[in-house]
Order: sequence, then structure tokens, then C-alpha cells
Amino acid sequence: MTVALVLVLVLILRSFVVSSTDSSSSASIFLTKSNYDSETFNKTVFIKWAAPWCGHSQELAPVWDFLVSTMIEFNDDDEKGGGLLIAEVDCSEESEWCIELGYTKYPTLTYGDSSMGGIFLQQYTSIKRSYEDLLNFAQEKLVHKSFCTPGNIAACADEKRDRIRQYSDKTISDLELLIEKEESLIDEARRKIGNRKKGLQLEYDQISKRHESETAIIKRQLKLYKNLLDEARIKVQR
Repeated sequence: MTVALVLVLVLILRSFVVSSTDSSSSASIFLTKSNYDSETFNKTVFIKWAAPWCGHSQELAPVWDFLVSTMIEFNDDDEKGGGLLIAEVDCSEESEWCIELGYTKYPTLTYGDSSMGGIFLQQYTSIKRSYEDLLNFAQEKLVHKSFCTPGNIAACADEKRDRIRQYSDKTISDLELLIEKEESLIDEARRKIGNRKKGLQLEYDQISKRHESETAIIKRQLKLYKNLLDEARIKVQR
């Protein structure tokens, strides 16, 4: 059997497995806000943020399941696996957490250093999401790779390393002021959306009143025409 024929058979087998995989029997570890830290501790992660009701999530589900199964076998060899965790989050169950992290388009794929609640995760933005694409990405970009974080500045480019050190040197009072500033920005954003909602409600009320007034005029005119029609029909019958 030629190498080319073997390759074709492998690809056909993979396609069959992917298309027939049932997402309900997923081998993935499902992450929640409460178990995230314990499940991802000291690991590089590749995470799918999805929702069962989303069509695109449904399309990716069997591909992701097959990827998980492949990487489970790959990770059985510690020298190969390198502590990579492939997992997923059901954003229909963890909606508040997904929104909190800014994942509102499904499915969203993230990867990288799992520390500090996942704030350093990067988004996988490529449109290439076939089994082969994701497997190659995981094996080439994630296994035994270091990512830039405050706990691993050796993996950072000079600019990011300097920025991290600037923040690391801040005092407690400096950090408290920064937190206060960010919280005030959130409060201001809430006030703006609140005022916008009030303005929209006022505009809606004005439009509704105008609509009711215009409709009332039309209805009165319509009533007049109907009365005239009834009288005209009576005259014809006489």
C-alpha cells in the first residue's frame, strides 16, 4: 500500500470519526468559575467557550471532541504532552462568567497561560478550525511553550517585560488608586448607559403618544367613512 493511499485512508477515517462523534459524550474537561483554578493550575490551556444552542458551537463540537481524544493520548507521554490541558466552558451554564471575561461570541477559542483566573489567555483568531488545523496549532504552538505573564517575565518581549516591572513596582496605595480609578470608570459607564436608557424611554414615550394621536385621527375619519357608507347603502335599498 502506497504512502499516499495510507494518508487518504487516515483522512477519511478522521472525517468519519469527527462527523459521527456525539457531543454529549465529550471527553473534554468542563470548566466552571469555581473549578477553573484547581483544574488549570500550572498548565498551558486551550479552551473552547461555547453554547449548546449556538449553531457554530454545534458544528465545532465533534471536531473539538476528536481533538481532545487525540491530545489525551498525546499527553499520556509526559515528554510530548507538556502539561497542556484542552477543555471547554458551557456558556449557557456559566453565562455570567463568560460575559465577565468578555466571551459573548460562540465559539471563542482561547489559549495560553492559565494563571490569575485566565486574564492572560489569548484568543485564537484564525478561521482555520478543522481537526488538522487545531491539532497542529496545539502541538506546535502550545506544547512545551512558555507565555508572557508576571510570573514568567522571561518569556516576555522587552516592552512587555518593562511594563510588567512597572506595575510590579507599584505600592499598595498606588494599586488602590488604580483600582479606584477603574471602578469609577465602570460607574461612569453605568451612568452613561442609564442616562441613554432614560433618553430612549422618553423618546419612545413621545413617539408612542404621537402614534396614538395620529391613529385616533385616522380612526375618527374611518368611522365617518363607514357611517357614510352605511347611509349610502340604505339609500340604494330604498
